[in-house]
Amino acid sequence: MFGRKKIKNVRGFRKHEIKIINKPVYDNPYYKRKNPGFILRLFKNPRRIITVLIALGVIYFFFYSSYFRINTVEIQGNLELTYDQIRYEVNKPFAARRLIFFRQSNFFIYNKKAAEKALWDTFVLEKVDIRKKLPNKIIVTLKEKIPNLTLINQNRYYYLDREGIVTHSINQAEVKPNFPIVEDLNERNIKLKDQILSKEMIEAIFTLNEKFNSKTNTGIDRFLIPVVHCPKKIESEDETDNQLNSNSNSNSNSNSNTNANKNTNSRILNTNTAKSTNSSKNINSSLEEEECDIVPLTQDITVKTQEGWQAFFTITGDLGAQLERLKIYLLDKAAEKETRDNINYIDLRFGEKIFMMEK
Repeated sequence: MFGRKKIKNVRGFRKHEIKIINKPVYDNPYYKRKNPGFILRLFKNPRRIITVLIALGVIYFFFYSSYFRINTVEIQGNLELTYDQIRYEVNKPFAARRLIFFRQSNFFIYNKKAAEKALWDTFVLEKVDIRKKLPNKIIVTLKEKIPNLTLINQNRYYYLDREGIVTHSINQAEVKPNFPIVEDLNERNIKLKDQILSKEMIEAIFTLNEKFNSKTNTGIDRFLIPVVHCPKKIESEDETDNQLNSNSNSNSNSNSNTNANKNTNSRILNTNTAKSTNSSKNINSSLEEEECDIVPLTQDITVKTQEGWQAFFTITGDLGAQLERLKIYLLDKAAEKETRDNINYIDLRFGEKIFMMEK
């Protein structure tokens, strides 16, 4: 009677239950949940771990392993330069880094343009090319400017090429005996790649070196480049001389005046001469500090023979004619049974005239 009443299912309908799959999520604006970091998310996904490990392994293999570390440098085309000199310049980029983390000793990171620039700046070359060869080799191909003669300046030794350009700085022990020796008497600060002599002067040196012995029966000890003065300096000295001469003339004129004004005039002239001498000193000092290009001004060359006497030539005239005049002069001297021991120098620079100075 008081029991639970049973409900019978209506025929044709089934009993269904409503299930809530996703519970509603409510966000509290005053309390936000922290998202898991990259590392936590990484460890939750093993595929990501494997991908990162593979990437790190590839980076290490290509950029940090010894397999791609440069350990072989092949050099081709060097003549005067040694292997160690070139290798030192090629290895300079090794100490630097690229992109902070990568050493340039690595095959892929090595900056060959920087190495080529170092070679250009250090040596006098006509051609430089650096190639990489997998996995750890560098091939350096270069072409040097060929030296042809030895230059001596202020007890320092250099090599010059056919264009008169300094190609190497050498020691006295490295001087080649078959190279003509040229001693420059001018005081210069010589550096690599500087042009010291003109092409015409170089050609004259080789012409004299080839023909002088056959014309005179005397060997050449060395060639001498005399001291060259700048034209401005010579003109300034002439101007100061004229100023001093004019002052002296005014002195003589003033002394011919009355005796009463003699003392005053002498004082005035003394002050004027002092001012002029001071100004001339300032002019000369300022001009001495200035430098000019003495290469085109160098037109005379001296041959110092093994017998001790010297011969003066100029490249503005015909060297062949100058040598012929020297030959005839020496033959005439030999015909008169005169020796060359008393000759100091023979000057052949003034056309048909020959000047000789005895010791």
